[in-house]
Amino acid sequence: MVWDYSTGKVVGPDESEIRFGDVGFLPRPQAMHLDPKLKEVIDHLCEPGACEFHLQSGPLACGTSVMANEFVVNLTVRSLNPTTVGLDMESYSVFLAASKALEPRPKAFVVKSICDYANAEKDDQYQMFAAFTTSRFVEYLLTQELDFCD
Repeated sequence: MVWDYSTGKVVGPDESEIRFGDVGFLPRPQAMHLDPKLKEVIDHLCEPGACEFHLQSGPLACGTSVMANEFVVNLTVRSLNPTTVGLDMESYSVFLAASKALEPRPKAFVVKSICDYANAEKDDQYQMFAAFTTSRFVEYLLTQELDFCD
């Protein structure tokens, strides 16, 4: 599942449990789901020893801001969905575009490698390695695991 944590309504601070100083936020998260057959393949690959990659599958939060503050992540993301495994700014749009495409509609999926923890220590030090590991897994998934005849 990919969900948009940044949709909602800005209100007064007394109208919401999510507050930023004198501003409150009433979230209205929107979610899009992975194709069930593709989810079955991914879930299998997440099992220990199923492939050479260390994988984790779960909800991916998507929003309109780069996050570099653990307090804000906990307030806006983890409070709404504590099982969230990742955070980005692009994934929801990939799923939305696929859902609006003409037939034959593509099946969207997003693969991310962790390169920071959306906290004060956030930097770009591991982005190249994360891009490499992501591309290697996508290559494996497309060439070894997915059947394009379905």
